Amino acid sequence: MSGFFVGFACGIFVSGRLIRRMGHIRTFAFCAALCATIALLRVIWMNPWVWLLLRFCYGIAFVTLMTVTESWLNTRVAKEERGRFSDTHDRRKVLICVSALAAVMCLIMPLAQSQKMLMITFFVWGGLSFSLCPLGVAQLLDQLHPDEVVSGSTDMLVLNGAGSALAPLFAGIIMNLVGTQGMPLYMAGILFLLTGYAVYQVRHVSVLTAGEHAHFEPMMQTSHEIVGMIEKEG
Repeated sequence: MSGFFVGFACGIFVSGRLIRRMGHIRTFAFCAALCATIALLRVIWMNPWVWLLLRFCYGIAFVTLMTVTESWLNTRVAKEERGRFSDTHDRRKVLICVSALAAVMCLIMPLAQSQKMLMITFFVWGGLSFSLCPLGVAQLLDQLHPDEVVSGSTDMLVLNGAGSALAPLFAGIIMNLVGTQGMPLYMAGILFLLTGYAVYQVRHVSVLTAGEHAHFEPMMQTSHEIVGMIEKEG
């Protein structure tokens, strides 16, 4: 996994260039084919060092796919009226509510008295925490001009890769100190930090909106909208 996230971080510096040189469709097709090839090569060479190299390459290709998808969708969302949600509230305040509630769910996890209660808590926590990324992207797009979307999406992925690489280390340290309950406590702490930062933003930082508000659009990694976009551009 370390090789993947190192490649993920390194791929940030090449994804934007590939998109500008090859375009969204060609870059997407190339990286998708590369990911499929790497997956097959892992079966051929059963060697941990080879796997490390393959995971590194896979991370580069995968983050490029994510950059293409997010920048592509974000650009389209800014141009077309296709969102289901009307952005009538300050997104920073929405982030405060969502992150605070997700943190509370983390604190409830160690107190769950049954597996059913724990699964319900996980369900609610997942719905809240996994909405933070699209909310953050939408907030970012409000500050960007259309020609800055690719670089902005790339920066978001840099933070994603850095957090994915460092979080297991910090969580492991806390779990070694306090036991298995350290995981939800760690997540609660991070979410409360995000809540505090969002509160600071609301109180002390003015909103700089470039044009109209970008629409909030929940995105899956295998969104059917990609196919429609390819057909339109084809």
